[in-house]
Parts: sequence; structure tokens; C-alpha cells
Amino acid sequence: MVLVDPRLPDIEAGLALIAGMGRAWPSMRVVLTGWSDVEGHAQLAPTETAYVSKSATPEQFAEAIVHACCPA
Repeated sequence: MVLVDPRLPDIEAGLALIAGMGRAWPSMRVVLTGWSDVEGHAQLAPTETAYVSKSATPEQFAEAIVHACCPA
């Protein structure tokens, strides 16, 4: 599981990073974070992704991570 803001340093680099990790580790789960929904999110398939806002509580971060690792 990886927690990443794909906009840092920019969206293209973030998406390339996530896509590369997805190719290297196909079962990897990703939790995206940012100030709003992530532009280009659909480009991340087939990597499993979830989203949590940077303004989320610690409990919400933990919930997103647990859900990414152990989907219901």
C-alpha cells in the first residue's frame, strides 16, 4: 500500500510514478491524497485506488488505508 499525492511535483509525474509502481507491483493498492479529487484518476487503472482529502482526520486516513488493504 502506498499513500501519495499525485500532484507533487506535478500531476504528470505523479501519475507516471503510480503507473510505474502498478506495473512493478500489480497487486499494490494506492491511497491518493490531495486538496480535491484527483484529476486523471481514471488513468490509474488497473491499480486499485482510494482517495482521502489532505484535510481528513487521522481516523479517516486510517480508514482509507485499511479499506485499500482489505476491501469489503
